[in-house]
Amino acid sequence: MSLDVASSAPSIKYLPSISPSMSISAVAERNRRNRGAIQRAGSIAELQTKVRLERLGELVLALDREISSGGGDNVKIPRGLRR
Repeated sequence: MSLDVASSAPSIKYLPSISPSMSISAVAERNRRNRGAIQRAGSIAELQTKVRLERLGELVLALDREISSGGGDNVKIPRGLRR
């Protein structure tokens, strides 16, 4: 699995919770907007990993922006990345 999540799955970070018992096709059917990115994942575990990596990447970018701007004492984590 490539760590280049941004190019392989550009919009899967906001998927609702995914159960390990679900099939890729069931997740893709429930999330039509992200169907292509979901179907490229080989398994539910890989899909969950991609979602986590993409969220982590967004968090790192937010922290980097905050620190680069001279902040850092009270770093604000974007709402969608808090969980």
